[in-house]
Amino acid sequence: MKIPNIVSKIFPVGCAVLASLSCYTIFPNISQANINTIAQKLPPPPNPEFPDVPLPNTESTWQRVRLLHNIKAHWGPIYALTFSPDGKYLASGGTDIDTKIRLWNPIKGNKIRTISAHSNRVLALAITPDNLTIASGSEDATLNIWSLKNGKLSRSLTHEFSNILSLAITPDGQTLVSGGLDGIKLIDLKTERLLYNRVPLSQPIVYAVAISPNGQILATGGRDTTIQLWNIQTSQFLGSIPGHRGAITSLAFSPDSNILVSSSYDHTIKVWNLANRQSLTLVGHQNIVNSVSVHSDGRTLASAGRDGVRIWDLQSGQQIRSIMIDTDWVQTVAFSPDGNFLATGAFDGKLKIWEGINQNFPVEVGQKKAGGN
Repeated sequence: MKIPNIVSKIFPVGCAVLASLSCYTIFPNISQANINTIAQKLPPPPNPEFPDVPLPNTESTWQRVRLLHNIKAHWGPIYALTFSPDGKYLASGGTDIDTKIRLWNPIKGNKIRTISAHSNRVLALAITPDNLTIASGSEDATLNIWSLKNGKLSRSLTHEFSNILSLAITPDGQTLVSGGLDGIKLIDLKTERLLYNRVPLSQPIVYAVAISPNGQILATGGRDTTIQLWNIQTSQFLGSIPGHRGAITSLAFSPDSNILVSSSYDHTIKVWNLANRQSLTLVGHQNIVNSVSVHSDGRTLASAGRDGVRIWDLQSGQQIRSIMIDTDWVQTVAFSPDGNFLATGAFDGKLKIWEGINQNFPVEVGQKKAGGN
């Protein structure tokens, strides 16, 4: 699968950055090569994706939240969180003083299992659609594949990797994609073998990877501040999206695959409509935005950073609420597949599980629990 020789020109994408405001802009041609634009490669989205004028903020379940579980999950920062597709497991990955993976029951808040996973920080986790396998990537340059049911190691891939910073699995469960210090790697999950390596154009260090739910598009983001898009089935490079002014930390697709959300060191979140090339900038965080997660409704977004967690309406661009957390630096955030829960992992090793509520409840603190070994 040969990658075409594509040179992408980076165009500035600007809008006034005002505290707690959002702005719309049109991002230019994604690529100057002789290929069709992404708008011509993807199916047309339902209209309207983005209104010309922000809509008034309607009542959202996540305008009010309560804290169900407050768990001391790791003896150091939590760098990775992921729910199993069936929602029965929540996996967390820890720091260099606690390099274990821990599996939790998100409803009860109790620990199910501890996996002694790596010799250094666990930076990325992904669970297969059949809920049978969990993959972990680490700063020890190892990618491990485990049984989710019993925690047994199935395969360890070491020689082919550098530090692994992000993981994603295709919707059919056949391919695992890793992003790290040496680019992108694809692994066949059936044979548990490396398929091939790739160093993205101008993007040798990949911090974030995401695969669209329709299985067509791989998005990568890294130190060079641009997003690169690939056809994951044919390996064709589709183009680069400029716009951020800092390294990209996290990427997430909407359930219909039409919207891509990115967060950055530049303190902003950008919402990209891949079909009509319209973008929206969410401004409100006062520091690096570490992680984003899109709700199953396709409209609600959670973001995490040093100044806590924020909930956004993707359609209007408005901030629904801000959740101030009693810790410094929230590293990662994840919605459950059914959208009922929101998990946050922080620098102090605390795992918090939140519930969105319609009733007029204040934010309540759940029972603090110890993670242990």
